[in-house]
Amino acid sequence: MSRARTALLIGLLLATAPTQAQIVNVLPLARSLPAGWSGSAQLSLDLRSGNTALTQFQSRGQLAHLSKSGLLLGVLRSELRAQGRRTQRRFANATFIHIRYRHTLALPWQWEWFAQYEFDEFRRLALRALVGSGPRFQQEMGRGSFVALGVAVMGEYERLRTGAEPDAGAVAQGVRLSSYLSVELPLSQRALMKETVFIQPRWGNWDDFRLLSELTLSAALSQRITLPVGLVLRHDSRPPSGVEPTDVAFQTAIQFRL
Repeated sequence: MSRARTALLIGLLLATAPTQAQIVNVLPLARSLPAGWSGSAQLSLDLRSGNTALTQFQSRGQLAHLSKSGLLLGVLRSELRAQGRRTQRRFANATFIHIRYRHTLALPWQWEWFAQYEFDEFRRLALRALVGSGPRFQQEMGRGSFVALGVAVMGEYERLRTGAEPDAGAVAQGVRLSSYLSVELPLSQRALMKETVFIQPRWGNWDDFRLLSELTLSAALSQRITLPVGLVLRHDSRPPSGVEPTDVAFQTAIQFRL
């Protein structure tokens, strides 16, 4: 971020890429932004040889503008992965773009618009595009506590990549109700708990739903070093063929603030 508050994440341990991460939580990116324009960029490279031959390149970028009237947030992520021996390498890539605008009506009420584009060969996703809008309630509860609740109507278009799977090339489109609850609660002067839950049922077919739960516990080891530990649960009641409906990931990192 600007104002010399750049965060460097090192050593993402015990974290695996989900097979059907249909819901992506960008809400934490909008917290603690400075007024005006701000941005960040991150590049990472993972090289492995021996029993696991892997080359993975990731890039992330964020641009935001915060004012009294609202927030504009843009997020771009891309990933390229080559797996296998040099003579038999399998290449796959992914792209994620999210744009969100939040307009302040009369606090604690806001209105959100968002649009998203995804291409992800890891999840057999040739294209996923969505656009939605709805109200948001947010409230500072004192002593560092925070709660936000949002509900939106979201149009969605999804197409799977071609291949040998029974549902290869399948197209799904429709309307979903996208709702979330986000809570921040200080546990002590040095510990903070964050929980965000998303649920996105298909309108008129409530058995078809997607769920995301992200729980993070952060402990401040010093003024500049923080240890966050996270538990992520993802569920898709109707995943693509050959994809498990539920993913659970445990994540930890060391965060330095300069």
